[in-house]
Amino acid sequence: MTIFHFTGIFALAGIVRAGIAHGEVAVTPVHVIDFPWFTSDFAHAGQSDWVGSIRSKLALRLEVVFDQKDQQLARWRDYAKRLKLRADWYEELTGPNVANNGRAWYVYRGVVPFDRVTCGYYHPCHERVTPMALRRAAEVIQMSPLRTRTTTLRQEGTQPAGI
Repeated sequence: MTIFHFTGIFALAGIVRAGIAHGEVAVTPVHVIDFPWFTSDFAHAGQSDWVGSIRSKLALRLEVVFDQKDQQLARWRDYAKRLKLRADWYEELTGPNVANNGRAWYVYRGVVPFDRVTCGYYHPCHERVTPMALRRAAEVIQMSPLRTRTTTLRQEGTQPAGI
């Protein structure tokens, strides 16, 4: 089974090093579970319901392969039922396209190793990029002065201009 993980460019180095490990599954307005999200919807435009104002998460789409029987991978609508989310909260989280998003979205209850990534696509060019090229990009990003400055500013609680 091939599905996609949308993420930001600056997250790539961490993903290459430690796998796809983080996401925000808001089970109540104040309680969040740290599981990564995936989608079967390749379309960039279809992700706007969950991204909200964090547009940088749409910059990179990773194609990831899973075993159909992987017990840690759960379709969002099924997982929401298991969590017994209130119907109104489920609809708010899933966005205006509830029927499609509930079917297309997945959460992974664990860490997905980078070796399951088969390729990536940078937005907006949509050119297929190999895992080797993603590893090289992660090395470059890791050394980037902008990444260092962005990390420092976030730790100080400020946001750099233009990011």
